Amino acid sequence: MDLAATACLLTFLLSLAFLYDQYTRRIPTRLDPRQAPKSRSGLVPVGDSSSPAQAGGIDFIFVHGLGSNPDTTWRAQRPAEMGLAATADAPKDTTPKTNQFVNWVSDFLPNDLPPTIGREVRIFYYNYDSYWQRDALYTRLELLGKGLLEHIRGIRITEAERSRDLIFVGYSYGGLVVKQGVREQSSTYHGSNVRNIGLPVDHYGLNKFATRSESYQIILSKLKEVIESQSRSKKCHHSVLERLKSATIPFSRNPDFVNRENILDQIDQRCSEPAGRVALVGLGGVGKSQLAIEYAHRTAAKEPDRWVFWVHAGTQARVEEGFKAIADAVKLPGRRQPKADVPQLVYSWLSSERDRRWIVILDSADDIDVFFGAGSNPERRRLADYLPQSPNGSLLVTTRNKDLAFRLVGGYKNTIEIGPMAQSNALLLLERKLGLLSDKDSAEELVRALEYVPLAISQAAAYIQRRSPRSSVEKYLTEFSKGESKRAWLLGHDEGEFRREGGASSAILATWQISFEHIRSKRASAADLLSLMSFFDRQGIPESLLRPPHIDGAMQERRSDVQHDLGSNSSDDEIHNDEIHNDETDNGFEDNVAMLTNYCLVTVSESGDTFEMHGLVQLSTRTWLKACGREEEFKHQFVSRIAALFPPGDYSNWATCQRLFPHVERAVDYRPVEGKLEEAWATLLYNGGWYAELQGRYDVAEKMARKSRRSRKEILGREDERTLASTSLCAEVLRDKGLWKEAEKLFVQVMEIRKTKLGADHPSTLTSMANLASTYRNQGRWEEAEKLFVQVMETRKTKLGADHPDTLTSIANLASTFWNQGRWEEAENMANLASTFWNQGRWEEAEKLFVQVMETSKTKLGADHPDTLTSIANLASTYRNQGRWEEAEKLEVQVMETRKTKLGADHPSTLTSMANLASTFWNQGRWEEAEKLFVQVMEIRKTKLGADHPSTLTSIANLASTYRNQGRWEEAEKLEVQVMETSKTKLGADHPSTLTSMANLASTFWNQGRWEEAEKLFVQVMETSKTKLGADHPDTLVSMANLAFTWNSQGRHEDALALMQACVEVRQRVLGPEHPDTLSSLATVSEWSS
Repeated sequence: MDLAATACLLTFLLSLAFLYDQYTRRIPTRLDPRQAPKSRSGLVPVGDSSSPAQAGGIDFIFVHGLGSNPDTTWRAQRPAEMGLAATADAPKDTTPKTNQFVNWVSDFLPNDLPPTIGREVRIFYYNYDSYWQRDALYTRLELLGKGLLEHIRGIRITEAERSRDLIFVGYSYGGLVVKQGVREQSSTYHGSNVRNIGLPVDHYGLNKFATRSESYQIILSKLKEVIESQSRSKKCHHSVLERLKSATIPFSRNPDFVNRENILDQIDQRCSEPAGRVALVGLGGVGKSQLAIEYAHRTAAKEPDRWVFWVHAGTQARVEEGFKAIADAVKLPGRRQPKADVPQLVYSWLSSERDRRWIVILDSADDIDVFFGAGSNPERRRLADYLPQSPNGSLLVTTRNKDLAFRLVGGYKNTIEIGPMAQSNALLLLERKLGLLSDKDSAEELVRALEYVPLAISQAAAYIQRRSPRSSVEKYLTEFSKGESKRAWLLGHDEGEFRREGGASSAILATWQISFEHIRSKRASAADLLSLMSFFDRQGIPESLLRPPHIDGAMQERRSDVQHDLGSNSSDDEIHNDEIHNDETDNGFEDNVAMLTNYCLVTVSESGDTFEMHGLVQLSTRTWLKACGREEEFKHQFVSRIAALFPPGDYSNWATCQRLFPHVERAVDYRPVEGKLEEAWATLLYNGGWYAELQGRYDVAEKMARKSRRSRKEILGREDERTLASTSLCAEVLRDKGLWKEAEKLFVQVMEIRKTKLGADHPSTLTSMANLASTYRNQGRWEEAEKLFVQVMETRKTKLGADHPDTLTSIANLASTFWNQGRWEEAENMANLASTFWNQGRWEEAEKLFVQVMETSKTKLGADHPDTLTSIANLASTYRNQGRWEEAEKLEVQVMETRKTKLGADHPSTLTSMANLASTFWNQGRWEEAEKLFVQVMEIRKTKLGADHPSTLTSIANLASTYRNQGRWEEAEKLEVQVMETSKTKLGADHPSTLTSMANLASTFWNQGRWEEAEKLFVQVMETSKTKLGADHPDTLVSMANLAFTWNSQGRHEDALALMQACVEVRQRVLGPEHPDTLSSLATVSEWSS
């Protein structure tokens, strides 16, 4: 295309855009008060709407189209020759001639509807702002459809109003709004009661009629046709209603009903079969009766000739009342005679009736004795025998009892298990109860907290509605999260629900407690089992903790220590007695489980050895126990059983700990009031805290350790060794969290008491001294750490021997203190040679030792033991420092993946391995991969440890270095300033980590050519390092070299050369002539000298 043609095309397109913009500007928007249409939004009635609506009428709703002005959509300008004669079917125009415009909806239609229809008509406009160019965000189809439905609900509140036909007339985009609205509410407005008529227009203006023209007559005739068709249907339906006046459906239709997972279709399919039977089985409150109510009404509407009978089946008396209602509805002869056997009369009628189909709905059939027991009249058959299997009839049962369902409907294949709702359906139910939800996140959190149980959601919605505007979803959530007592109060509060059987509570807790009482009356041991299970975590409840305790095998060894705490006085005779009754006990346990699963209160895992309960069912059970005065009894049972089986937290027990730990977390808040059991509880929390600390779950570990310490201190005293163990665990967790001052205080306390009670050379005293020394080392207090480590090492050598594992550990600790001070020769003389070689840059020697350690660990401990993984990680670091990137990466990936599997993706050791792998990427210049991992590590550490934890600061610094190497100076500087300021506050201005962060920021300044700012920081770092670490410390030498580079960049070449030469001399003496840092500084001196 040549230049002239292109210019013409652009001119044409710009002109078209200008004309379009000018045209659309004429369309008013409600967002601009100056342009807002005069017609109000929402449903606007035509004419007088003050009188109450009558049943059986028609509601017309006219919906305008896309970009329409509601003031003018249905309006046309009056022609000059308006005096046209009326047609044979239409009256003469009666609109005042002074009006310039004609609105056919209000001026023509009410007068043109034939009087023979004989039904009341209401007409509404649905107005909304749909100017899509300017206000697209405000006119989403979903919102418009929901808005339409909300407004319709406002005019169809009573039963009479809901019985009226709805006729939508949608123009253009208005048709889509109608379809969306009907789709949103398809379960409420369905079938032939809803008609949608789109106007068949192909040209602008055909939705506007100034006269009763041919186009208007087309629309009018179509409306008449639909109305007359509906009238015929109504007459037929009315005759059916007359015949079914005495039908026994006791509840009106629920306008808030939400269908789910095609359950109604499944019911219909099975009930449509000859002699079809189906049972809806599930917990109380999951919506079984609401599904039955909806199905009953749908069946009555869809099949007018079918009898629909509702029978309350909670007791034998209620079932007999239901049979009498059926007899009255069909007017059975002899039903009112004094000695009439009404169930037999109904049975005969249901069995013999050939020209009418029927369905009997047995609601709340929970008690098996009601249908299969002898009852009050032993001469009468069982009630179940009065339910015929007739080809003309079907049976729908709602029950909490799987066993009863099986017997009534003839097998589990005819049962449909009803559970809690899917989240989408639960949200829809909440929305229908409360209207449009302003905060979807809070709504999702609420239905999740209520475990998607429909009755609980309805109960919460009723509570919110009745207290609005002082209550809301957000406020309810806040109240709900205040603790168990508050949750129990909210869920035990009966707001009333008129679609529940008379006397039935609408409070979910009360609903379930009916089942509890029934189980207790039938089988007390099953109720006891349920009570015990309510204290466990809701998932993975192990069978081994539920069976009546009898001591055998490994369990006896585990229980022995705790039995002392519990004051057990079991004898050999008693143990033998348990074994005699094992078979009987097993049978009883299985029967208890069967009853609880039959009532849907408990589910069994696929493996068959663990159980699950709904959290709200557990809350309901505990609330019930509290009311019965038995809460402490089962709380004690739970604590004693979990304490007997939960082992110490060392690695060999991790599999067991992992399986039982969720239940230990539940035990944290169940402190017993009885002394001996409280000791067992404190030990349980100590073991749990130990495991949690090794798993990197520091907050949980701290909570358990503190409670264990407090309990042991009260029971055993401050100086008891078990109290000191809990105190030491608290200190270790605080150290892990970077709270070194608090940890130090506790470690000092433990050490001093042990020195006094046990002696300075007792192994426990030495352990506490080593812990305190480690805390000093974390704070950079090298001399204090060294003093204690030397003392521990020498004492252990004397008491335990030079090759004892504890002695070797103390030697390694002392060695690490030496190399943190840059004292390589002294560190090398200790046992931890590999780390020393590593820090000296003697990579080959370090590698050889790390390989040796790794292979030994693999053989002794296993390939996936945490210590083995640490040795592999050390070897990988050695490869990385030698520039052997591929070998390092291979090992680091192996360590990272194994730790993810064994420890979890957010375990501190896993995060360390991820950071190591990121460093390998960093060294290869693979910035994007390094950045991705560093960001991931940083975010998890922020969440798990806090933004100011030392490990989090390290990960932020790593990310900053990645930005710096990509030349993203501003991003790097922002993070480095954050790390430096936090380190100063958290660790102190002279802490080694703080000095490192200052040096990093100075490097960023240097890279940007900001020499003075860089020099200021480098000088500060160097002088503080000299004072804190010593003039010969490797970190001091690094700061000297950095300052030398800064001076050289500023043109101070002589000063720079002199400082770098001084750095070389010290590095040759301290690190050795072959250390990489020494060689690098020598090369720099040579370059600057030339």
